[in-house]
Amino acid sequence: MDGPAVVVSYRPKADDSDADGADLEGEIFGQILRSHQSRWRPARVRYGILSKTMKASLLYRISSILLVLFAIGHTLGFRQIDPTWGVDSLVQSMKSIANGSDRSYWDFFVGFGLFVTVLTLFASIIAWQFGNLPSETLAAMRVSAWGFVVCFAAVAYLSWRYFFMIPLVFSIAIFLCLAAAASLSGAQRYPSC
Repeated sequence: MDGPAVVVSYRPKADDSDADGADLEGEIFGQILRSHQSRWRPARVRYGILSKTMKASLLYRISSILLVLFAIGHTLGFRQIDPTWGVDSLVQSMKSIANGSDRSYWDFFVGFGLFVTVLTLFASIIAWQFGNLPSETLAAMRVSAWGFVVCFAAVAYLSWRYFFMIPLVFSIAIFLCLAAAASLSGAQRYPSC
């Protein structure tokens, strides 16, 4: 794809000499650079339709809402037992057997389930706060933004490997929103031409 031809006209003045040759080269280079800036696309344009319709702040807020829904679903669902599963005897033994203290294995299971709920709600707060940050600040927080993405990529993998469809769908949706938000917030790092 060829760009526009660059035509540089230079009319020497009567007082021009070789000493002004450096100034002439600088002026020509500047004109060439300005003519090629139209080919340089700002980073925000490279991300296509997503950058035109969504902003990182909106994607972080969507992630936050999905995280709250995920936490509610997890809290309501992880202690549910369907009799058709045939695990009643296992659950009763978990509730009656102590694990070396005055707590049962069921208490241990419930405690870790609620622990996950608290961390998910905390992640929701962080995602909402990321959505409130100015784009320049988000661009400076690349490690945090992409660390959040990597964390939920791992959650999506674990949901696929060990759980069932509903947590998997939520995990993938949260991961995609966070990845798109981190990508868009990184686009603000590069100045537009």
